[in-house]
Amino acid sequence: MLNIPLPGQKLQELRAVSGLTDEVLGGIAPYRDLLLAERQRFAEHLHEKFMVIPGTRVFLQHEHVPGQLKNIWVRWYETVLAQKSVQELMGYLWHVGLRHVEVNLEQSYANAGFTITRMFMHDILERNASRGDVFKGLRAVDGILDLCLLVETQAYIENLSRCDMDIMDGIADKVRNPVTIIGGNVRRLMRKPPGEPGLQDIYETIIDENTRLERMVRNIKKYIELFRHKPEMQRVDLPAVLDNAITRLRDDNGGLPLFQVERRFDPGAVFALGSPGELEDMFYYLIMDCIEDPGFLGDPLRVETSSDDTPSRNIQVIFSCPGSTMRPADPEKLFQPFSSKSSLGTGFGLPTAMLAVRKNHGNFRIEPWPEGDGARFIITLPSSD
Repeated sequence: MLNIPLPGQKLQELRAVSGLTDEVLGGIAPYRDLLLAERQRFAEHLHEKFMVIPGTRVFLQHEHVPGQLKNIWVRWYETVLAQKSVQELMGYLWHVGLRHVEVNLEQSYANAGFTITRMFMHDILERNASRGDVFKGLRAVDGILDLCLLVETQAYIENLSRCDMDIMDGIADKVRNPVTIIGGNVRRLMRKPPGEPGLQDIYETIIDENTRLERMVRNIKKYIELFRHKPEMQRVDLPAVLDNAITRLRDDNGGLPLFQVERRFDPGAVFALGSPGELEDMFYYLIMDCIEDPGFLGDPLRVETSSDDTPSRNIQVIFSCPGSTMRPADPEKLFQPFSSKSSLGTGFGLPTAMLAVRKNHGNFRIEPWPEGDGARFIITLPSSD
């Protein structure tokens, strides 16, 4: 879970822009019970509206836990209406905005949700104007939804900026070592006369560090491209993109250990709904991370699929990595860029694979390999069937 502290001064500026004070917030009091009584209808109404939008419809049709989003919307609706202090409301909205980044929710969809919510609440108040001062109630609703938009958007922007800065700091830190090593060895070469023993070791060190730098630049570029890219969902042949990933990995990375991949594809779980290029990246970086692991001894990796029987119609992909030293005890660290146990690793394997999964409305978790030392990755993707 992201833990970026609340920027107090900035939030107060946003509160001032929204015009929401505790007094204005109190204008909703005569209507609070009436609005709360409509929470289930609100979730159904929001679901109906989002089913019309292609980008959100595919996510709703393939929920990992059917009905979970409706429950989340009900809790959000209840929590927002229950707040009697603007300060407490801002704190809650800030953490919701951070969560949106974690689950890769486009902020435009969240903003659309605020618009739908505003219209929904306005309709209830206008139909029950006799219960109190409807103008104060409407003003409170507008202030709440304006604050939702401002604070959650600020949290979204703040987190993206923090991610960019973390990557920049990581680049500076990780590039420093190989550049220092290369520079030191070049100076050693300059001091050595031609033909002196030890030159071959120096050449190999320079080449190894240069290779690591090249791979790091390539992987960082791919991660940033994937982060910015909006996938175009289509029918994806999983065995085909796996083959492409294996071919690309062998072409791109000379010197990596030899590896084999066993395939066990369920005939009913072959075609996923997603972006072919991004799902290829998923397999590419999972394989790369596994074979770079110090515990990899050449045992075949394994990819198997199955389909679930739920209304969500998802495909489960199980990627097994025998010998892996990765452990699920600290999954957040595993999925952070630049976290690698390999001397030549860049730390972008698992973060890129997980990002590809999330961009394609999937779910990703790691657990111990049940057949011995190792790990396996459980990936859930929407089915195209």
